[in-house]
Amino acid sequence: IPSPRPIDRHRRDANYSGAVWAIVQVDAAKLPQKAIRLNITMPQRVLERVDRFVEETGDTRSGLLVRAVTTLMASRPPGPPAPGRGSEKQTAGKSRRAQKTAKFRTGNKR
Repeated sequence: IPSPRPIDRHRRDANYSGAVWAIVQVDAAKLPQKAIRLNITMPQRVLERVDRFVEETGDTRSGLLVRAVTTLMASRPPGPPAPGRGSEKQTAGKSRRAQKTAKFRTGNKR
């Protein structure tokens, strides 16, 4: 599979002479991916509702949460973080847990 570049550049490449070019839409949420274990916190009453729902539907907690998150993200464009939900440090690629760990290791408690 060629690396992403403008299609005209690929068309001029002798390695792909005679190739048929097509553009297809792919729902990346449906592509197989390595699963990562995640530890989250949620209100007990919400978890109880999740458990009842997956029991009734034969689904799993993980499956339900993945579909809920991907559906929510697909339904609205990305925007600024909700108040109190983001900071410059977090947007630089560090999670809140990584920031706390780094502060603990350096002795910086702020």
